Amino acid sequence: MEPSECQYPGEGVRWIHQLRKEELVAIAHEFGLDKEGRVGELRKRLSTFAQDGGHTSEISARLAELESQYAKTLEPPSWGVSPDVGERPLQESEPDLRSSQLAKLLHDAWNLAYAGDLGFATAFNMTLFMKFERNHIIWNPVFTFIDQIGRRIDMSEVHKKFEEYVLTLLTPLYEELGAEIETEDNWKKDLRSLTKRFLCRSGFPPCIKEAKNALKVWQNTDNPNLQNPVANLYICPAFRWGSIDEWQFGLERVIQFPKTRIQSERTYLLKTLAGCSTQPEKIYRLLELSIFEEHSNFTENDQFLIFSSLTGSSSGYYTLFNFLSDYWTPIRQKYGRLYNTLMWFHYIHTLMR
Repeated sequence: MEPSECQYPGEGVRWIHQLRKEELVAIAHEFGLDKEGRVGELRKRLSTFAQDGGHTSEISARLAELESQYAKTLEPPSWGVSPDVGERPLQESEPDLRSSQLAKLLHDAWNLAYAGDLGFATAFNMTLFMKFERNHIIWNPVFTFIDQIGRRIDMSEVHKKFEEYVLTLLTPLYEELGAEIETEDNWKKDLRSLTKRFLCRSGFPPCIKEAKNALKVWQNTDNPNLQNPVANLYICPAFRWGSIDEWQFGLERVIQFPKTRIQSERTYLLKTLAGCSTQPEKIYRLLELSIFEEHSNFTENDQFLIFSSLTGSSSGYYTLFNFLSDYWTPIRQKYGRLYNTLMWFHYIHTLMR
């Protein structure tokens, strides 16, 4: 089977047609696309970009992450599958009846749980066989569900247990995938990339160690503003699990980012600083700097991006709300007493979604 015959998470475009205009503008800005035009034009522009087959692995992984973030129920439930579950070796799988129905069974179970029609305990139990499953088609919806629930409970006391669940589920798969081979099929490369990305987000110790070592190399370069030697995979865990000093180093790189470099790299770095940080003091510092300190390097588009990135998780959303509560008067004065500026509307609208 040719790689193009199988739909991987980042290759779909249906999620783009569910986005509101401010989300379309933020994503277009992130990828360096023209962010002007009507909603239909923006959706068409992003869809064309997402379907381009010449993306780098980082952009493909980012598109997959966005699809996971915005994925919603797109098809009606279809139950009645009695899967023959057992340990299967890694192999490229045709979209046969078993694999497609198992994937849909997981998809429907989680959507029923979100709707309150099925207990989450049952939905979680239905994923237990995935520890032995090696069909990449069946794994696709699992990554979506891990992403969705992880963002919703990252401030809950059960989040630590959820991270342990993710590590238990994904570690055997990642170990069996092994090191990348240049001649291996695309499906295996994509599966490895997604597996490691979600392991890193859940605190996988080898990944955190690699991320910290990569950041240390960057910190020790003669001119850290010249280039970023850290792979995109490691930037988020480095800032999420790193110290305030390490996070501050990343913030300084955004502030001092040279205009001669590709600006999409700055956009990705800023989005990561905002979206991957869970400590309120980091987020407060970023908001204070971008809103109140009138820094020439922080534009209105940067503020849009920061707000959108923070609302991707419950911790960011909660911190953004607390920041507005603590600084209501100066923010109101900043954006106008008539509340008619675009930024004020976007801030309030973001918190009311």
